[in-house]
Amino acid sequence: FLLEISPDPTARPGLVFYVQNPDAVCACLEPWSRFYKTSDGYFFGTPAGVRVVLRAGTPPLRFEPSDEGFGLTGNFAGVSIETTEMERSQAVWSCLGYRVAAGNPADGWLSLSNGSGVDISLMSPGACPHLFANPSLTFFNGKEKNPRLIRAIRQAGVPIAEEVTVFNPAGEVDNLVLRDPGGLGFFVFND
Repeated sequence: FLLEISPDPTARPGLVFYVQNPDAVCACLEPWSRFYKTSDGYFFGTPAGVRVVLRAGTPPLRFEPSDEGFGLTGNFAGVSIETTEMERSQAVWSCLGYRVAAGNPADGWLSLSNGSGVDISLMSPGACPHLFANPSLTFFNGKEKNPRLIRAIRQAGVPIAEEVTVFNPAGEVDNLVLRDPGGLGFFVFND
């Protein structure tokens, strides 16, 4: 998994995956999604409309999960995707090696893992009572650390899409939703 920033005007928000055999992944995807050949691999759209690029080989950077976190957003927990088609979405992600780690579609969510440290959370529409952009990078920082990060984000002047109070009994802001100019979402949460 890799997230790239591109100045190309045809670039779209999405995810980049490096796989050993893109042709095998595309064969697995065939019942679930159309895929398109590019100069360096393939791309396809998930049932939720998330653009995914497949490239052969290993990523130039390796993500190492850490309790320390990095940057203003803190501890990276994975990618969240809202989908109206939970079963099809699960099938698509299984083509990339993801298996159910937690959750239940009947409860409105699934957490998928492939052992890389970059989990995929699939959410049913309305399961999250806050703004939701597809895809959204999710950062879980705990109840002690998140208020410090919220202060730092405000002090840095980062535009905030939503100050989330719904989870706090006192109605205080304890979670944030951010959006970058390209439409990518960021959840800075105290889970």
